Formats: sequence, C-alpha cells, structure tokens
Amino acid sequence: MPFDDFDHCVSILARLEADKRLRLFEVLAHNLTVAARMIGADGGMTPTEQVQSLNAVNECLHRATARIWVQRLQTHEWSDEDFLSLLRHTDESLHPNVQGAVHRAFHISVATVSA
Repeated sequence: MPFDDFDHCVSILARLEADKRLRLFEVLAHNLTVAARMIGADGGMTPTEQVQSLNAVNECLHRATARIWVQRLQTHEWSDEDFLSLLRHTDESLHPNVQGAVHRAFHISVATVSA
C-alpha cells in the first residue's frame, strides 16, 4: 500500500512551517540512505535487481537533496505534489521485497520532525 495516502502526505507538507519543511527534507535524505542499506542487505534479490532498486532510491535521494537546496534558497517553485509523485512512482517501481521503503522513509521523517 505504498503512498495510498498520497493526499494525506501532500497535506502534511502543506501544514509544515518553513523550518520544519526544510528539516523534513534533510531527515528524508538521511532516511533514504537507510532505505538504500536495506536494499543492499536484501538477500532475496539478484544483484541486478538490487542495483535497479538502489538506482531508483538514489534518484529519490538526489531529488530530496535538490529539494533542500530549492527550499533553502527559494530558487524556483517545486510543488509538493510533483515531489511526492516522484517518491510514489519510485516506491512503486522497487522490487517487491523492498517496495514501501521510500514511503516508510517519508513517514519516519514526518514523525521525526513532528516529535
């Protein structure tokens, strides 16, 4: 059920103050590295499947760090819907053994900044 709660995720981002939004993207980047480690440790995938999943999560990590840059410097508009769509699409493209890893990374990040 990865990102079945897409609209809820968008509303979470919309409600965050600027400093907490920035912190969310920073924590998300960290949590995506944890997701990558999980993929690397999964023994139920072939090496090719692991590389494909790692590349997909790496793209999310790249976008999360780019979002930090955009958020901090206000370089241009980047809608929450577009950002979360990327996360959702990536999560859905992962090997079934690790699907949901990006979704979990997002929600753990939300819980961290909301605590």
